[in-house]
Amino acid sequence: MVLKPGAVLSREWRGRMERVTAMEEGFSWNGKSYSSLSAAAFAITGVKWNGPRFFFGSMGRGKAGARPGAKPSQTATSPPAAARLQPCPDSRSGVRPEP
Repeated sequence: MVLKPGAVLSREWRGRMERVTAMEEGFSWNGKSYSSLSAAAFAITGVKWNGPRFFFGSMGRGKAGARPGAKPSQTATSPPAAARLQPCPDSRSGVRPEP
């Protein structure tokens, strides 16, 4: 992924809008420079993140919704398991997996 210097990436994190600016070499956030987008994402969150994934979601790399090397059934176009749950009035939790 190539970003032009001056490009601003923004993401809401814990109720705050965080903005990172692409520079000639690296990225800038809150007046500090970082060598990679992942380093900037770590500074924002305190947790190791893949930088493109933090700012762009599953489309952070390659084709929209696809992970490198993923099988077609593993792409982001498949809804997560929680999205496939249906109501089930006879179970304790009230939901059951889709058949």
